[in-house]
Amino acid sequence: MRTKRIMSIVLTLVMLLGTFPGMSLTASAAGNTTEITPTNTSGTMTITLTIKAAPTVTAPTAKTLTYNGQKQELVNAGSTEDGTLYYAVTTENKAPTDESLYTTSIPTGTDVGTYYVWYKAIGDESHSDSDAEVVTVTIKEKTEAHTHKIQHVEAKEPTCTEDGYEAHYECTECDKWFKDLGGHYQLDETEKAEMTKKATGHKWDDGVITEAATYYETGTKTYTCSVCGETKAETIPVKTGRSSSSSDSSDSDSDSSGGGSSGKSGSISTKSIDVNGNVFGGPSAGFRYAFK
Repeated sequence: MRTKRIMSIVLTLVMLLGTFPGMSLTASAAGNTTEITPTNTSGTMTITLTIKAAPTVTAPTAKTLTYNGQKQELVNAGSTEDGTLYYAVTTENKAPTDESLYTTSIPTGTDVGTYYVWYKAIGDESHSDSDAEVVTVTIKEKTEAHTHKIQHVEAKEPTCTEDGYEAHYECTECDKWFKDLGGHYQLDETEKAEMTKKATGHKWDDGVITEAATYYETGTKTYTCSVCGETKAETIPVKTGRSSSSSDSSDSDSDSSGGGSSGKSGSISTKSIDVNGNVFGGPSAGFRYAFK
């Protein structure tokens, strides 16, 4: 780019000087220096332009890095024999505009992430500066080394609450599944799912009333799984529909007609409920009482 700009300036000067009457141009080149000599009848004027060559740069290379909590050099150093190599580092893929960020030191990084290392050559007397180039470097998460301890696992049928699986090989420490004892082929999640047999769930019977409900207290019905014997209890609500208004009314009528307790008689029911909720007994099974 720099060379192209200089050549553009040279051509512009040549065109301007060539417009003067009676003036001729003579150009000679040696190395990176070009001399342009316009002459006319009154004398000679020499203009010297120096065009520097582009430097040759060996680019730095990214290092393979894993997080260790310490600063680490991000690249292997680059080089140039045509000046001095400078570096800068950013966390975004955008060259720094602040020239003070470029130094001759190899950039370092500590945290896990991606870094962008920029480099460019500042040329010597015979060479121009190079444009900034970039190398991308990543510091990876630290992973612990692990040696699998693989054992054969026999097939297991599913139960009501636990999954089953086909026979396979499994690491006793990391629980990864393999096709072979040597651990050469690890099963992925899809393959593991295909070898897994889902839990069947309980199969409950019709249940048995273990504590009958009354008009005052709830009862209990117990269900048993026909496969594993697991039990669960279900609450039976209190009974409803009993009314004491009719008996209260008859008692009131008896009081008013009998003039108190004299001559009043009644009965007490001895109805009972068995464990299956059946009612048995009745007034005939009770006893009579009378007030005198």
